[in-house]
Amino acid sequence: MVSEPGAAPLVNLFTQASQDMDVYLSTIFQAISVSCDNYLRIHDDTLVKDLASADLATKKNLENLVKFAKGLLKQPVSLVNLDNGISEPVNRGTNEEALRR
Repeated sequence: MVSEPGAAPLVNLFTQASQDMDVYLSTIFQAISVSCDNYLRIHDDTLVKDLASADLATKKNLENLVKFAKGLLKQPVSLVNLDNGISEPVNRGTNEEALRR
């Protein structure tokens, strides 16, 4: 994996492992016929620079992380397509609505 200038390689490593785990868990849930309604994982790999820093706990950065997380809650629920590994929106409302359910 090649790092871009200003990137956080350690965060990139965790992000990739996290994405892989999402595919594995989706596969297991489908294989044992467990309803996907019982599994919700909100994931986004677009954090960059300060937001992606694992050790930048400034007030400003934490406030920006909260704003980012609130934005994730407004996005539609998505599931990993097991054929291509890509997260695709499904007709189940927003992440916030799914958490409330």
